[in-house]
Amino acid sequence: MAYSADTIAALATPAGTSALALVRASGPRCPALVAEIFGAAPLPRQAVHGDYRNRAGALVDDVVYTFFAAPTPIRERISWRSAPMAAR
Repeated sequence: MAYSADTIAALATPAGTSALALVRASGPRCPALVAEIFGAAPLPRQAVHGDYRNRAGALVDDVVYTFFAAPTPIRERISWRSAPMAAR
């Protein structure tokens, strides 16, 4: 199976029907995304409590995020749990 070199993100929970939103991103830019969004990448497979801020630095939500390292950068993933309103 061929893998795309793109980094993608999507909601993994139904919109509007969940108490929490699960957002997943996958691809080679995942380590950079974690650093940009949360400040630093945690150790792989370690759940971390942190603040999700927008580009202006304003606090959007209080989240738990996990970084999943992979043997190849194309398959690296991050996921975070947030309130459904913040995931939009």
